[in-house]
Amino acid sequence: MNILRKFILMLATALASVASAQEYDLLVQNYLAEGDWIAAKDVLDTHGNELSPLALLCTKAFTGYIFNNNEQTIEAVYDIMNNHQDELDASSIFNFVYLGALSYDAMGMHKECAEYLGPFLESVRPIAGIPKEVYAGHERFYNLSCALAQYPRMTVERHGKGVVPFARDTVGPKRNVSLRIEAKVNGQSCSPVFDTGAAQCVMTPEAAERYGLKITDGTLIADAAKSEEVRYAVADELVMGDITYHNVLFALMDFKAGHAEAEQYLNFDVLIGLNVMSAMGEMVMDFEHDMIAMSEHPTAAGPANLMRSINSLTYSVRTYHDGEPIDFLVDTGNSDYMFLDGEYYAKHKDWLATNAEIVPYRLAGLNGVILNDKYKIRDFKITADGNEFAVPEVLVPTSDQNVYLERNNMGLPAMALCKRVIINFRDAYMKFEK
Repeated sequence: MNILRKFILMLATALASVASAQEYDLLVQNYLAEGDWIAAKDVLDTHGNELSPLALLCTKAFTGYIFNNNEQTIEAVYDIMNNHQDELDASSIFNFVYLGALSYDAMGMHKECAEYLGPFLESVRPIAGIPKEVYAGHERFYNLSCALAQYPRMTVERHGKGVVPFARDTVGPKRNVSLRIEAKVNGQSCSPVFDTGAAQCVMTPEAAERYGLKITDGTLIADAAKSEEVRYAVADELVMGDITYHNVLFALMDFKAGHAEAEQYLNFDVLIGLNVMSAMGEMVMDFEHDMIAMSEHPTAAGPANLMRSINSLTYSVRTYHDGEPIDFLVDTGNSDYMFLDGEYYAKHKDWLATNAEIVPYRLAGLNGVILNDKYKIRDFKITADGNEFAVPEVLVPTSDQNVYLERNNMGLPAMALCKRVIINFRDAYMKFEK
């Protein structure tokens, strides 16, 4: 069971245990258990004063993290641990502690994360009834935080307008498209892929040695097409356009697909991820002028529709199709228009069998190749940020077996249907300009 689903189960248990659950407690409990974070945030914003203390804090903790208000999450978790710990079971306590650690990590506050996790681990290690594997992930996160705490936090310098030009690189027999930029790592030139579907910057171990990165002692288990232990390294400097980042964290992974034909098209050794992108308050992808603008002061404003995943630390945007809400991973690293997951298939399989065609499909990515059949839907209409788009083609699995293996995904070609896409990380808002 993945982290997100553990949290959902934990929430249902914790909130159901409140002695006298009120109307809004039950409402927010259902929204959180279903993962409808936007609806849960709406209850918090409009009826927060009518929630019980534990329900209020649970909602603040999770929606704070989902909508990138990490300070709110940390404050709520401390309140839960200090004043409501006796209302939670051991699993709930462990998961709330982990959520607080994720919030510190999201802000690059590794020293504070280590200082937060350390006392908790000291208190649980001597308890004989708690198996070590229960808190093994916390131990690994703590060790990584201690390792990263030896380095200064990442800082950003803007020189001019904060603009990064990009090129649309086409590769492979399908002429797949990715965004490539020109950059320098520790003064050496490279052409990384700009990937909003990557939680953090990634580099091959060979490139890290070539660019002179500082290899840390910390590791985490990362999931791509397979799970593997990943080391981390720090670059003194990363220059993109007229923006300079100092002390940039990279995960070290081999860019291998395990497929000879596919690997010849993985012609890069550096990938720019969200830890760099979100360091600015706002990012504008301008598809008319092929450039990315990083703004320190967000200019786009609207209702929160951009949600961070607890499970993969990436971002999804809320859209609608025929009134049905669909949350899509925002992924410029995906060269298809859109994927829908097995959950969508399960709800619509009769319609798909009649109205969609079956096509062979191959997706090559880090550490693996997916080979299977997909349903293809043509001219799929979605509404995003109040704008309606007809997406030329959307792919859906041909069974519900992939309900938790593949996610709804909005790829680069779908975003490029717009003139500009604005991602306001600070206010959790994604704007589409046609």
